[in-house]
Amino acid sequence: MAITCNEVTPTYAPFGNCLQSALVGIFVRERGRERERERERERERERERGSVRERERKRERERGREREREREREREREREREREREREREREKRNRERTREKERGRERER
Repeated sequence: MAITCNEVTPTYAPFGNCLQSALVGIFVRERGRERERERERERERERERGSVRERERKRERERGREREREREREREREREREREREREREREKRNRERTREKERGRERER
């Protein structure tokens, strides 16, 4: 047995004289609320994706800075090794010079 209604309103008024239009209104309102909840969930997911992307960008920037610091440390170590090699060459040069001086001194003594 179908529910009949002699007051059908295009807006589905929730509180009419008619049970059917009241039920339809409740259904329509509930569907609207559900859509709003879904939109809110979607906005929340979008905010979360945005914050995840932002965190990932921050991590990537920090990794880039760390790589740059590591490259700078490596360049500094290389410069230090080069200075050490230069000091070693200077030492060897002085030692050779001293050895030559000693040899010349011995030659003069003879």
